[in-house]
Amino acid sequence: MDQANLTDSLVFLWSVFLGFLFGVYYEFFRFLRLGFRHPTALVALEDLLFFLPTCAVYILFTFAFSDGVVRMFSLIGTLLGFLFYLVTLGRLFVRMSDSLWRAVRGVVRFLVRHFLLPPARIFMRCLRKMRRGISRRIERGKARRRQKALCRQKDRLLLAAKRGFGL
Repeated sequence: MDQANLTDSLVFLWSVFLGFLFGVYYEFFRFLRLGFRHPTALVALEDLLFFLPTCAVYILFTFAFSDGVVRMFSLIGTLLGFLFYLVTLGRLFVRMSDSLWRAVRGVVRFLVRHFLLPPARIFMRCLRKMRRGISRRIERGKARRRQKALCRQKDRLLLAAKRGFGL
């Protein structure tokens, strides 16, 4: 076997491995889609977030292993690696995804109950007390202003009475 055939075989094997890694990366997006309903715009964004990095990695791969020349056996190897992942570990992961989502929800629920809600409750109590204190001060200020206005009005009436009500 000559050096060129050995190199081509290694490039093919590495491209299969790269396709397998692309399948693992794709699984993240598929897992999100299985757990949440997605509007069409979000699906398109996720597709971009999948295809752009994988294309960039594949271009870097072709530059590193075949001097930037895209070879058909490299593309086929990448596709085979991706499909190999989907029909082996991908299927297993899809079957397990429901229980994984339940576990993720349970962990998130635990974290929210024990680490997020207690400080949030304390914060809300503090806000309520501050709001009550502020509204009491505002009411006291309004009552003082009313009292002062009544005193000024009384003083004006007394002054007017002393002058004889303008007669």
